[in-house]
Amino acid sequence: MNQLFGPQTRLDGVIFVASYGYSEIWQRNIDVVANNLSPYDIRSLLEWNRRQEVDNFSEVCNRIVDKHELTDGNGGPRWLLVLANKADLYWPTIAAAESYYRRGSSTDFDQHAQRMLSQLGSLAIDYRVLPVATQALDFRFGSSRGLITAQTQLTNDQCDASLLCLVETIGELCNG
Repeated sequence: MNQLFGPQTRLDGVIFVASYGYSEIWQRNIDVVANNLSPYDIRSLLEWNRRQEVDNFSEVCNRIVDKHELTDGNGGPRWLLVLANKADLYWPTIAAAESYYRRGSSTDFDQHAQRMLSQLGSLAIDYRVLPVATQALDFRFGSSRGLITAQTQLTNDQCDASLLCLVETIGELCNG
């Protein structure tokens, strides 16, 4: 992060990969996370992961602001794309997931985006949200307390179409 957001690096854009709570937990942290879930279910796990995601996003937003200040806005990113990955797992509630990350939604996530955007000024950065599913894959969280799962809701062909949207969006941002 220090090198990427440092004063000598040109940074046109940032892709922040979110997952609406369906984040993979590192093996060494699985039981720590599991023991902090009450109750031990998918909802508690998703809430836990979203809190971690918000913390990570806050750090990225702070780095973007710092980068703009270091470079007087000329070397800072012109765009920030929030990829709401793993859309295949929350497809039935995709509108709620997209809204969670969208500017002006008043969520914890949005509060960090709004703070960053107000510090940069409204024209300094293009902020976008794109739900995406890179592959149709079930979610599994297994700990000493048991297994929590969620089934994919999309086919591989639908995920391929999602990836095409991602490629088009990145192309648009890079050429815009």
